[in-house]
Amino acid sequence: MIVLSCAQQLRSFSLVLVSLISLSLGATISSATQQVGGGDLESTLSHSMAMPEMENLLQSAEDPMFDFSQESEITVDTKNLVTAQSLVKKKEYVEAQRQAEQFIRKNPTYGPGYEILGLIFLLQNQLDDAVKALTKAVDLDRKHSSALTYLGSIYMGRNQFEKAKETLLKAVARNPNDRFAYQRLGMLSEKDNDTDRAVSYFEQGLKGTAADYIGIKVNLARLYNIKRQFSKTIALLEPVLTPASKNAPAHILLGTAYLSTHQTDKAIEQYRTAATIDPAQGNVPLGIAYRISGKLGESRQALLEAEKVKSTDPVIQFEIAETAKRQGKYEEAQERILKAIETGYPKVRGLRSLAALQMQNKKYDEAVQTLKQIISSKESTMEDQFVLAEALQFSGQFNAAEKLLLSLSKQHSKDAAPWYRLGLHYGLTRDYDAAIVHFNKAKAIAPDNPDILKALALAYLQSGKKDEAVKLAEEVHRLTPKNVNNAFFLASLYQDRGKTGEAVKGYKNIIAETPAHGPSLNNLADLTAQSGDIPAALQLATQAVATDPENSRYLDTLGWIFFLGGDFDAAANTLEKGLSLAPDSPLLSFHLGKVYLQKGNTEKARMLLLSSIKQSTTSAWSDEAKKILESM
Repeated sequence: MIVLSCAQQLRSFSLVLVSLISLSLGATISSATQQVGGGDLESTLSHSMAMPEMENLLQSAEDPMFDFSQESEITVDTKNLVTAQSLVKKKEYVEAQRQAEQFIRKNPTYGPGYEILGLIFLLQNQLDDAVKALTKAVDLDRKHSSALTYLGSIYMGRNQFEKAKETLLKAVARNPNDRFAYQRLGMLSEKDNDTDRAVSYFEQGLKGTAADYIGIKVNLARLYNIKRQFSKTIALLEPVLTPASKNAPAHILLGTAYLSTHQTDKAIEQYRTAATIDPAQGNVPLGIAYRISGKLGESRQALLEAEKVKSTDPVIQFEIAETAKRQGKYEEAQERILKAIETGYPKVRGLRSLAALQMQNKKYDEAVQTLKQIISSKESTMEDQFVLAEALQFSGQFNAAEKLLLSLSKQHSKDAAPWYRLGLHYGLTRDYDAAIVHFNKAKAIAPDNPDILKALALAYLQSGKKDEAVKLAEEVHRLTPKNVNNAFFLASLYQDRGKTGEAVKGYKNIIAETPAHGPSLNNLADLTAQSGDIPAALQLATQAVATDPENSRYLDTLGWIFFLGGDFDAAANTLEKGLSLAPDSPLLSFHLGKVYLQKGNTEKARMLLLSSIKQSTTSAWSDEAKKILESM
């Protein structure tokens, strides 16, 4: 039967390293694209986190109009002011101004009169007059803060941000409960990317708001999402948003919080609502959410709807390319990425995605040229150079890859990554001694990095230093106790070294955590059969095949256990299926030959045994096959 040890499973260290390099490449490309417009979930986050313009920010804040009618110590006739305030609400500003000015002539020292007049000027965009009136209100009325808040809003609108901040801080010093000032201070901190301070101000600015108020909750939700506090976004927006809510950004932010907490259906519902309000804005995250859920057709349709509204939007072009990439539409994906770059998408980010596309489609020479463009830019990183090295390796330019990696290791000698990459390179070229040297250099810098330790273990394994490999595999498992692949790696090494008890324990632990782990079921079936418990072995092998019915290795194990248990017909049927899936497998041919010999079909047995020897003349079973043939 076929036991899946790490070496046998992947056949050579070079294949192991191809796997590791592929994982490294995936991580590199992922980190490169997890910015605006790329990386699926990160694309959605970026799309919903764009900083609004100050004009739009101010629109989300409440109006701090001072309701002087609630004052208990009014000593003047406020009839004209009441009329003015009522007219303001009706947007009849000319008459409102007349009434306010008439009141001020009668009461020149009453601050709220100037505040109402300043508001009327503000609403008519007569900002200089508004500042004069509001400043007078501040001087006359030392008790209330609303005039200061209006002044702060004007300074914000004029981009006089420091003056706005100074004025609004005076407002909260005068009135610690002025939520309107806190709302605007939150916006200023948001503009300065002072996320923690902005969150604090916005949270204070929400105190006293109506239950159905949305306003700055959108700003606060955006910041919660930036801080990855998605549950807070959900708690903030879920109670106030309904399908009838006409606030596309709020629906997008709530959808993104759902998406980030794996509530994809709820996210899609929010994005659909946003798309009905604003097709260009809502359809982009909707398309990304569909892509994440594997609904590529729906993803494409949503993004094409966004394109109808904004045909030259670079982010939309980029996201259509990402979906086309998943659909296997290489030419369209490439065309869309290039169009996105041409229309303003960040060039290096776009080129990284293009390189990933080219690597995915094994266009390694093209990827090399794209990556050289990236490296010539100021935004290039060491990770970009690693990806270039990988592209060179996959295109067969090993000398160029080695030269690049050696240069990086000299430039960044105290960084483990270049040494690790060099180790992978030498593993690919089967220079295992050099691989060991460079993995050890990486290990000296990062002694607890499981990827480095596992790669070193594999290098030792290929060099025949199996005890060293076992020690490292044990350390990797200690560092990553929940990693099934690393646990299996260790158990298979135990089995290879004849440490049956440790191997059995390892496989059983894996199966307890991951009942459908086929490799562990298969190997445990082998060890169980060796112990003589054929019924238990048969059950395990059957479970392994159930996890992957087309796996020829699992079928070989199951068929051989049928043979050991004396069920030669079931053995023949199972091994025949395995051989049809892997016609070049010498072990399957050998096992099936022995089955037919037992069934009395010597001619077929001879053919299969000869085939087994032809395919592998040095294997453990080839000598036995030769002896059987000699005795026939």
